[in-house]
Amino acid sequence: MMKTTLSFHGSRDDISSLLSPWVAELQVKVVGEQFFPNYRADLLKEDLSSTALQSLNRISLQRGTVDLSVSSASSFIDRNSTGLLVALGRQDPRGLRESLLGAMTDDGVAMRMWKKVRNDLHRSLARGAWVVNTVTGTRTRDDGHLYGPGAKQLQNEGVPILGHGEAVRYELD
Repeated sequence: MMKTTLSFHGSRDDISSLLSPWVAELQVKVVGEQFFPNYRADLLKEDLSSTALQSLNRISLQRGTVDLSVSSASSFIDRNSTGLLVALGRQDPRGLRESLLGAMTDDGVAMRMWKKVRNDLHRSLARGAWVVNTVTGTRTRDDGHLYGPGAKQLQNEGVPILGHGEAVRYELD
């Protein structure tokens, strides 16, 4: 099984603008998933606008046929195992959480495609942040932390850039 991943802070605008060209170039299908209050998976018809992404928890780029007759996030992955998934970090006035792009498949053609998307995304993102423990005040430098311009704009507007835990914040360069 081959895999590729990339963590980054990206606003919905960032994700839309960074992935939209790949949707057009690769002619893939876009699926949006909402986990709560009830699970649903819908074909987005190549619409990666930030408005379309607002209420979603995850999107995926899919080659070929997509099976939407699923009742959970795990069954979606089981039935659509060659896609590129983007778990969308929560974005609201309380903060922006990290997003995670990833794929894991035995399909070599799909993996080469997804690695190309991942590498292009990696090159297009800004780097560098201070990681702050909000409980102790300890600050650590992370020169490799990735983020998009929309994440930086949200930070400049006063929206906290959050880590996976409640006690971690990022100060983007």
